[in-house]
Order: sequence, then C-alpha cells, then structure tokens
Amino acid sequence: MKGQKVCQKCGKGNGPRSFFCSSCKSPFTFMKSVAFAKAKSSKKTKYKATRSSDSDNSGVFIVRKPRIIHAPAGECPVDLTDFTYDGVRKWSEMVKKSNPNVIYTAYSLQYFLKYFVDDAELYDELADYAF
Repeated sequence: MKGQKVCQKCGKGNGPRSFFCSSCKSPFTFMKSVAFAKAKSSKKTKYKATRSSDSDNSGVFIVRKPRIIHAPAGECPVDLTDFTYDGVRKWSEMVKKSNPNVIYTAYSLQYFLKYFVDDAELYDELADYAF
C-alpha cells in the first residue's frame, strides 16, 4: 500500500513512522540516514581552533568559523602608507592576514581605502587594486 513500510521478513505493511514490524517485531533499517551520517562525518573543517576565553588553563579549544566582512565597522587594522598600485596590493594582503577569523571582501577593502584617500580621482584609480 502507498505510504507504508513493507517488512522484508513477513511482507506485511506497517505505518510510515514505525520502527518495528507490528506482526513479527523485526526492526526496519534506515539506509538513507546511515549514508547521510557517514557523508556528514567525512567532511573536514579547516577552521582555526582558539582557546576558550572563560579560563586560560582549561585546555578547552573552540572551533570558530571565519566571519565574512562586507562593510567593516571601525578603523582599518593596517595603515596604508604607500599610495602606488603595488603598495595598495601589499596593504590589502596585510589587511587580509591581520585577523585569521575574518574574511574581508573586496568591497570592505575599498571601504577601508576611502579612509586613507581623500582625492576622488586617486581613489577611483586605486580601488580596483584593493582586492
């Protein structure tokens, strides 16, 4: 019948949410959930483990996902001193490496660049190199 589980031993139909056959009491196997659990456990995370902040000597490490920053708040973590194309590229790499738990997008680097460049024409030229 539609929507019912059929027992492999006795062939009788059971309810869709039953775990055991109602007549012979044999358990149903759930292959889909087992395959999903194996696939989920085989994934490896590359996140950085940091020591918990509540106690320094606890030995507990917390795995944190990196945050993606589109519009940053506050000051830039690295000062821009060289206003050439190569200087902006080196600066953007230093900003990206400044915090391992944060991923800065190209727009966020251009947002930081606005703090350092007052001239609109110079900003338009340099904004394409801040990625």
